[in-house]
Amino acid sequence: MEAAIIDYSIEHATMHDLPRVLDLWEKLMRLTAQYNERYKLSPDARRRQEIYFRGYFENSTAAILVARADGIVAAFCNIYVTRPSAVFDQQNLGVIENIYVDKNYRRRGIAGNLVDRSHEYLNNHLADEVFVNVVLANKVSEKFWRAMGYQTQKKSMSFKGFSHAGG
Repeated sequence: MEAAIIDYSIEHATMHDLPRVLDLWEKLMRLTAQYNERYKLSPDARRRQEIYFRGYFENSTAAILVARADGIVAAFCNIYVTRPSAVFDQQNLGVIENIYVDKNYRRRGIAGNLVDRSHEYLNNHLADEVFVNVVLANKVSEKFWRAMGYQTQKKSMSFKGFSHAGG
């Protein structure tokens, strides 16, 4: 079944949008935690994330983009430009840190348009490459990013075999 076409706009978030962006961010983190327990939220996660997102409004190389549909924020992504360590011969790196579309608005091209607008922003802020983290178990996410032209650059591995005697 094909999703109904809706009108939506992609804009820079305002402080007024922050509560809804945080709601969507929490949904994204709950979804991500299903694939990787490292993303289980702490009790004060929302407050901490709000402080972090508020910093975006004061940063000239960071943005929160939102998709507005039916009078609400239906999706968001947060992006920024960073400079790698000076020990590497790299230029500015763009990062798409989070992207999430409310389940009622999926399969309508919103995520792809958010990525396109993110690319425009990051290009205008002199990023030479764009980086995104993908949880390997989330095959839908991996398929999406591949469709957007992204390629696997590295895989992260972890070890959890420690036993802490006495505490």
